[in-house]
Amino acid sequence: MSLGWALDGLLAGLLLWLAWRLLRVDDLFQAGVQFIVFGLLLAVVWLRLEAPDLALAEAAIGAGVTGALFLNTLAGVETHPADPEPTADRWTAASLWLAGLLAALLGGLMVVLVARLLLGSPPEPPALGEPGKITNPVTRVLLDARSYDTLLETAVLVEALMGIWILGRPLIATPAPAPYVLRGLVRVLAPVMVVVAGALLWNGSSQTGGAFQAAAVLAAAGILLRLAGHPLPLLAPPRRRAALATFGTLVFVAVGMGVMARTGGFLDYPEPLRYVLVVTIETAATLSIAAVLVLLFETTGPRPLPESSP
Repeated sequence: MSLGWALDGLLAGLLLWLAWRLLRVDDLFQAGVQFIVFGLLLAVVWLRLEAPDLALAEAAIGAGVTGALFLNTLAGVETHPADPEPTADRWTAASLWLAGLLAALLGGLMVVLVARLLLGSPPEPPALGEPGKITNPVTRVLLDARSYDTLLETAVLVEALMGIWILGRPLIATPAPAPYVLRGLVRVLAPVMVVVAGALLWNGSSQTGGAFQAAAVLAAAGILLRLAGHPLPLLAPPRRRAALATFGTLVFVAVGMGVMARTGGFLDYPEPLRYVLVVTIETAATLSIAAVLVLLFETTGPRPLPESSP
């Protein structure tokens, strides 16, 4: 057995063990930490599969930012409600039957899809335009052949933020004073992270990187700044927060509608402007996604309890 096979087997075993632990652990803090570890291991798996774009996205978004959101949400729970009253056995049985039915349907669907892939003809690759300056195949698929899917992904993030605001947490709490070591570390890391985010954005058309990876690094810099007690003026006024959160989606839609007048297809970029339009969309999406992730972190964190009226 080669070293590569041994490493792959170890990674697969660790992923299964962590998934089982996540389902069985009772402590929510431990679950959040284990989720971060699970995401980092999954990023290593993507590297083993020679998918660096997915590995970077998983490490930055799946493990880093999402893990921070989980832990921050846990810290924001001021009180833990008492255990609910036990429900009737018939409701428990109905829930189990429903869960079993859904699992059977999903399992059957997966079997059918795998059988079609193995027994049928391989699916045709998506139709792509001429590469031009966009030589990264991941960027070409996400923002060319499947640009409509990417538009929906950016819109979903905005909807998640709107859902939290609708639930009554639109305000941003003032963070507690940060330790001196954290403040000093952030002064060094934040500029470097901004430069890294810019490099990931600019190189996304030809190398590993892109809007989501750059936005995750930029959002991580914003989160560190807030943890260190630094204000973010761009996200201070409510109107500016809403404008930044929706900026990427609005630019995406505007570009799609604009090219429709020329080519007749939504997000069907004309060849001379393909590179410029893709970079424009990626830049707007990076700023918007980063703003949404920082605002999600801000609005799910700990807050002072409301003062009781005399």
